[in-house]
Amino acid sequence: MHCRRVMVLLALLTLWPSAAFAAKGWWGWLEELSGPGPFQGPGVAVPVFCMKDSEHVSCWRGVDPAPNRRLLVGVARLGSGHNLRFKDLPDTPDNRREVKVLQISGVYMFRVLAAVDVGFGAGTMRFSGAGFEPLWRFTLIPGSVSVHPFAFIDGWKKNPWAHVVRAEIETSFVTQGLKASQFGTPASSFSVGPESVARAAIVVDFSTLWEKH
Repeated sequence: MHCRRVMVLLALLTLWPSAAFAAKGWWGWLEELSGPGPFQGPGVAVPVFCMKDSEHVSCWRGVDPAPNRRLLVGVARLGSGHNLRFKDLPDTPDNRREVKVLQISGVYMFRVLAAVDVGFGAGTMRFSGAGFEPLWRFTLIPGSVSVHPFAFIDGWKKNPWAHVVRAEIETSFVTQGLKASQFGTPASSFSVGPESVARAAIVVDFSTLWEKH
């Protein structure tokens, strides 16, 4: 891979009937897990392995046909800002201290239709902030769906511009729980076990303009 072009993704929060959600590798929102959060922040994602049917193809050069399978690795740095850490405690400066989340994930995506990709993967989340030691949590991603709305239009399926904008929905399962005492605040009753969180985003991905269709 001679080209260092990185797929930079800008995500805008979509409308959702509950709290905001997490983006794994762009500008994103992370659901608040009944305690700290919600979180938001920037990130990047890059394809590290690509295939066209059963053959390995380049993710970068635009020489090979556009891949229909991709392994994406994403990194995002999210923060809770001045949101309350714990809703059951008074609104004090200590309870407004920021909690940061570093998300690293890998997702293998399959193109099942010209306008739809599905996939699965795994990752990790690192919580850090003032008053507590960093916490690491392993996550499983049982389902990720990416829809390219403009690729549904007749005559646009092979147009690289049809894949620049896409909508994504993803579910992640956090395999280990969290407690307020782990955040240096034992006075709070916050405690959650292993649970699922979701994200929803509109993604702008200009990397498709370099692909050969």
